[in-house]
Amino acid sequence: KGNQDEQTVMDNMRFLAAICGCKFIFFDHISWLAASTEDGEDERKKLDRIVVKIKELAEELGITIIAISHVNDQGQTRGSRYISKMADTVINLTRDLKSTDEDERKTLHIYIEKARTAGATEGPAGSALFDVVSNTLKVRVPVAAPIN
Repeated sequence: KGNQDEQTVMDNMRFLAAICGCKFIFFDHISWLAASTEDGEDERKKLDRIVVKIKELAEELGITIIAISHVNDQGQTRGSRYISKMADTVINLTRDLKSTDEDERKTLHIYIEKARTAGATEGPAGSALFDVVSNTLKVRVPVAAPIN
């Protein structure tokens, strides 16, 4: 919730990891926490501080925290570029909402923009089609090139 302070969010993440045994925590949407400031603090500075706290908490607890953030028109994380700079992995998810092809509008394209972990690679990582009947994403397997 946007009205929670950052310490409450950190405490909740610590509880989820330490007591509930969560290894992966999705934090959606990181900029809402910074936007909830009532003390007049600069949103970018607050986001920068929150990102550092999240990174330290993840390393301390040995968990993965997946922070959801939108990008601006230049493709940079909205609110603070520090979010993507501090992240070990940055994954872009996009859809072509203007396509005239219905399947293309429902296709989620996955692109690894940054990968700091050993053996990880950057670049296209596939796509998934949203199935309106089952309300799930179905991995799209690309058609293999013919073997000569």
